[in-house]
Amino acid sequence: MTVPDEVDIIVCGGGSCGCVVAGRLANLDHNLQVLLIEGGESNLNNPWVFRPGICEQNQCGRI
Repeated sequence: MTVPDEVDIIVCGGGSCGCVVAGRLANLDHNLQVLLIEGGESNLNNPWVFRPGICEQNQCGRI
C-alpha cells in the first residue's frame, strides 16, 4: 500500500466516526481518493492488525 501524492478528501481520526465518514465518502463516488489518517505508530506490517482471526493467540477477550 502506498500513499498517493494527491487526494481529494482527508479524514483525520480513524475512530468509529472517522471510519464511517471515510467509507461513506469512498462509496459515494468511486473516483474519489479518500485518505484516512490516524495518530500513532505504523502498523503496516503488523500481523495482529491484518489477521484478526489470530485474536485468540493475542489473548483477545481474556481478563
